[in-house]
Amino acid sequence: MWLRISIIFAFYLVTAFAKSPRDLSDKVAAGPSDPEGISFRLPNNTLPIHYDIYLSTDIHISRLYFNGSVFIKFRTLMPSTNITLNFKQLYINTIQLYHRDWSLIENYVNFETNDVTEMLVITPTEELPGGREYYLGINY
Repeated sequence: MWLRISIIFAFYLVTAFAKSPRDLSDKVAAGPSDPEGISFRLPNNTLPIHYDIYLSTDIHISRLYFNGSVFIKFRTLMPSTNITLNFKQLYINTIQLYHRDWSLIENYVNFETNDVTEMLVITPTEELPGGREYYLGINY
């Protein structure tokens, strides 16, 4: 019995990894999507480096909501016209974009939210060059 299970498992491993690395990378790069072709995978144009998250609540007086902000240090891996983040059930007040030295680039950066893919797409007025570090300040 164990020999038969071992052979079936070995056959599964061989068939699962028999595809060439190119075939597998195509499947991974495509990411999960629904039948309508909507991708739920974040693009690879930026790399997050560090997050500083601040939350403020009034739960002690029975107010079950919160306010907060996050500062995200990130690097652009290629020239980028947008920055995409995961997002769920937050009301975004403002977004600021800073250079690595904290000098302000843009105070009220345009953004859109997508409740289906749960993504926040931030669109600065100018393209961000690749290979540089920036900070995002998001108030919610």
